[in-house]
Amino acid sequence: GIYMSAGTTQNVNGNTITNMSIDGAGTASTMYGIQTTGTTVTVNNNNISNLQCIKTSGTSVLYGIYNISSPTNETINNNNVNNLTHNGTGTVYGIYHWTTTGTRTMSGNTVHTITGAGTTIAGINNISSSPSVFRNNVYNISSTSTGSPTVSGIIQGSLGISGVAYIYNNFVSDIKAPYANNAAAAVRGINITTTTTSTNIYLYYNTVY
Repeated sequence: GIYMSAGTTQNVNGNTITNMSIDGAGTASTMYGIQTTGTTVTVNNNNISNLQCIKTSGTSVLYGIYNISSPTNETINNNNVNNLTHNGTGTVYGIYHWTTTGTRTMSGNTVHTITGAGTTIAGINNISSSPSVFRNNVYNISSTSTGSPTVSGIIQGSLGISGVAYIYNNFVSDIKAPYANNAAAAVRGINITTTTTSTNIYLYYNTVY
């Protein structure tokens, strides 16, 4: 894929990443379509498709778009992420951005056909910052696990103290865990997991079906 390892301002725009796979023996299976590490990050208008962990022994993660650095300004708009498949038990996210502070805009992305045999599968996962997540289309997200999976369209994880998240006008559909045996909700259209006090989360005009 694309790995941006240097530079405080990183722009990753208009790229196509497709037909990547990992196979063989052992558990190692980490794969990212795009990974950024800068302070100001823009990831717009990219097409990411057909990323596969073929081996069933794989336990590492598979992410279409990924950032886990400490940017203060993130823009992730109008990307297409689809057909990510993990035959092992690793976590699979279409888009995963995690930063401690700053602001994030995530808009106009289409994320679909994300499948794994593991227990944590999601279209979009946001953690921390002050995100605005809107007008995204997330569908056909599934786990084939026979254990206790959690399959989510959009996740909002922890926010900083007094953090604010706006999640609105998103379309989320066809979230599936057909073989799950857990008593808890295996399928979650919009999954709010933060337990941080003094935060505000605004959810409005989303369609989940």
